[in-house]
Amino acid sequence: MREIRVTESLYRALRRYHRYTNNRENNGYDFYRYEEVGCDELLREYFTRDLPLKKKYNLVPKRNAFIALCELASKEEWCWNLMCTTCGLQDLRLSFKEIIRGNHPDSENWIMHKYGYETVNRYESYISWLHGIEWSLESQIKLAEIFATASLKQISKLARFPDWLGYMGVVLSSTEEEEKKSRTLTKAWAPQLLEMVEPESYAKERLLEMMADETLILRWGFLESVENSLKPSFRNRSVN
Repeated sequence: MREIRVTESLYRALRRYHRYTNNRENNGYDFYRYEEVGCDELLREYFTRDLPLKKKYNLVPKRNAFIALCELASKEEWCWNLMCTTCGLQDLRLSFKEIIRGNHPDSENWIMHKYGYETVNRYESYISWLHGIEWSLESQIKLAEIFATASLKQISKLARFPDWLGYMGVVLSSTEEEEKKSRTLTKAWAPQLLEMVEPESYAKERLLEMMADETLILRWGFLESVENSLKPSFRNRSVN
């Protein structure tokens, strides 16, 4: 965590916090001592109770970008139909590009929202999206590495079923070349899906095969079997 200079207003806030915590030992901190030695530990303790200040000072660990993206896409009902020729999945695809650039859906500066056609010109003309988009191997690797750490169970709580599976499908279709080489998403997502499907299902059998056979990868078409086999607790249609 970067060191933050303690202002007088922040000092007063810190004093209020320590009074709130029952005048715990050492609550009478010295303002100048903070400026001299820094205040990382104190701020870390203080900001655990104040989310707005956490965000203001950039002390909140960012959640996985795919989790945030799925929640946003579900709320705004983004298209995830891989065969769509109306929008060309431009909301999701441009969001992928933004994430690769280091931007995050939870950021105040996030630009992509439903029907964000005005942002398309940052990359290509809109008509190109009707014919799909090719991802460089480098971009696929970055995307897979970022999205691999996402918790699918958490996504299922934040995004509407079956939309979140559709978002996964767009990711898998965009990273297929990389997946054949490294199986990044297969190794990360297959074990999670295994816990989410019914025990006596075809999907479970196939997932076990994928985990055991290094020549097999998780493909977007397989997600239909997952959809049909998901346990009821992951079929939330009214999260928003």
